[in-house]
Amino acid sequence: MTELLKLIRAYLDTVDTVLSIFKSKVGEQEEGKSWKANIPDDGAFPSEGISKFHRHGAGIWVYYKDRFLDFNFYDLNFLDLDDYHRFITIDVGFLAGFIESLDVKNERWIDYSLLKEDLNKMVEEGIVRNIEYKYYLQADLDELAKTRPDLLK
Repeated sequence: MTELLKLIRAYLDTVDTVLSIFKSKVGEQEEGKSWKANIPDDGAFPSEGISKFHRHGAGIWVYYKDRFLDFNFYDLNFLDLDDYHRFITIDVGFLAGFIESLDVKNERWIDYSLLKEDLNKMVEEGIVRNIEYKYYLQADLDELAKTRPDLLK
């Protein structure tokens, strides 16, 4: 599971990097709106490594440095996290797409059902926590609890 843990961390770190790029490109929060509302529906920032992006529903998919990344901006489990310094939500399908774009040679991690099985094993081991249909690294939740214990009641 150590290799999968590294891939999960790579996914989360890449989301953080991409969010930082978007924030630097679209500007700060406007009154009453998140800065994310300034992101166009479609586009690219080639000089930053983003060859293409498209907004969908509550999220966005991005081609960043030849990696495919998909994530939702908002986590209904943690609506108040807009000011938090890290992206922590792991969606099984989004993670599988990211892993596939890395050309990882492990069929278990690009198959939704098999990846979910492995994530559930990590839940049993206390490495990952499942809240509804999303997963979180327990270490990230522990870090969040230090500054926002109200969110983890």
